[in-house]
Amino acid sequence: MQYLLTNLRCATKDLLDAKKDLITGASGWRKVFAPSKNEQDKSPSLTVEDSFLVALIALAYYKTLKPKKVVVGSDTRPTSNLILEVVTNVFLAKGVEVIYLGVSAAPEIMAFSKNSYFLYVTASHNPIGHNGFKFGFNQQVVEKEVSSKIEETFLKLLEDQSICERLKTLSDKEKYEKTILQREVNKQKALKVYKDLIIEVATTNQRALPKVKDKSLKIVCDMNGSARSTSIDQEFLNSLHIETHFFNTDEIVHEIVPEGENLRWCKETLATLHQQDNSYQLGYTVDNDGDRGNIVYWDEKSKSVQILEAQKLFALIATIELASIKENKAIAVNGPTSLMIDELSKRWNFKVSRSEVGEANVVTLAKNLREQGYIVPLLGEGSNGGTIAHPSKVRDPLNTLVSLIRVLTDCSLFEKITSSKGKPTISKLLEALPQRVVTPTSSPLAILKINQTNHQILKRNYEDKFLESWESKKEFLKQQYGIYSYIVEQTEGPSCKVGLGEDFRSGKMRGGLKVLFLNKENQPTDFIWMRGSATEPVFRILADTKGLDENRHAYFLKWQTELVVSSDY
Repeated sequence: MQYLLTNLRCATKDLLDAKKDLITGASGWRKVFAPSKNEQDKSPSLTVEDSFLVALIALAYYKTLKPKKVVVGSDTRPTSNLILEVVTNVFLAKGVEVIYLGVSAAPEIMAFSKNSYFLYVTASHNPIGHNGFKFGFNQQVVEKEVSSKIEETFLKLLEDQSICERLKTLSDKEKYEKTILQREVNKQKALKVYKDLIIEVATTNQRALPKVKDKSLKIVCDMNGSARSTSIDQEFLNSLHIETHFFNTDEIVHEIVPEGENLRWCKETLATLHQQDNSYQLGYTVDNDGDRGNIVYWDEKSKSVQILEAQKLFALIATIELASIKENKAIAVNGPTSLMIDELSKRWNFKVSRSEVGEANVVTLAKNLREQGYIVPLLGEGSNGGTIAHPSKVRDPLNTLVSLIRVLTDCSLFEKITSSKGKPTISKLLEALPQRVVTPTSSPLAILKINQTNHQILKRNYEDKFLESWESKKEFLKQQYGIYSYIVEQTEGPSCKVGLGEDFRSGKMRGGLKVLFLNKENQPTDFIWMRGSATEPVFRILADTKGLDENRHAYFLKWQTELVVSSDY
């Protein structure tokens, strides 16, 4: 054991310093835990003050939720195992039964947490020097209100001048060593529960598991040293009669976020294997905790491997999952999800509801829709391509792959979606989607550095700037783009309110703000969106525009950039 706190020394002021760059939110708590504070640092160690900070977070979790049993696990970041060691000791010292999984993919530990609490050590797609926590119960991340209560307890504990001495007592070496000896037994149980859930998701609505009978579809996966490398992916895909090629299973070789340049390894490997065997059609790259898996595919038209953009991937999976359900269906999405979904809702007759960014928010919104009597087979955040397939409560690349495999092996479903016959391909499926240009979240143009830390002030400034700018641009917008008016949507938690100004937001949350532009028939054609990140020190913007005119998109994104930057005072 490296991180027993018993013999370490930490002053309260050091703990307060360690807390300064901790970012808290319903989707996770995060900071740079690498000792150098360089977010790219791969050092497998913690500072003394960060070790005490971890113990304090675990204690706040315990005091708020009072769990009798907690499932704990982590991704594969260099600091994850050390953080997990501290957390486990705190829980054991407080008499909690700890089910220790060690390295576990996020969907796996969450599936295993049915009727149990869990604490998962991860910073998801953030750079490798970051780390953090997901708090959850019964297979899903806790709602914002619960996360806020944990934070209140955490801040209250920080006021105790003797807190560091109290934290030093929260270690139990003997119990810890016995607990981690059960890791392999627990892991095998978790893998079985997880596989059963994947099958349950795939066979809802009386569907059969899709299987490839003629070896006509093969898949490549770049694990990039992810926690998914210890999970069921290869076994499950092979059970569908799909041959696979997995690589980078033991080492993190490139940046963690599975977007843009980081898909290069998967693209190149798929291209090479396709030249040898044209059955290799799909590839995916996962993030470090394994709840995201972005797709690359062989495009028969360009005769090259292409990236399936996040918003298009989400729209495609929504089409596949909702096309076969006849009535009373709905989808829960986040604010920046493209209007492709709204256009598809008219084609396939389903309701679209929007929440704030964050997995916990869309899960809660979907739950609310089900309580109203809607069938919600799919939910998620189109802005990052992550889909959550009911009854799962977390994004999962295996669910995404099952949907793609289903349509690529079912000619009748393919024909229903595309109105074309012949061999199903991703390229033809994408042609059937509404045509739009959307700012990729991986684009450097989608991230702004803002000095104003009070986002409510920034929003007030933004609204003033927008109203002024609208007056000067409205005739041009009408003539050039057929835009006659606008509405504003503001999202907080699982709710979305329509209206400009502070009456339509609480001021308690970061919240997203979106301006929807309407045509002569009052139908939305384009939007610009903004939000301060709850898990990263950045401000995100996005434009979503009608058609394939890149200049149209560039105009709205530039306008949004100017509005936000000029509001930063």
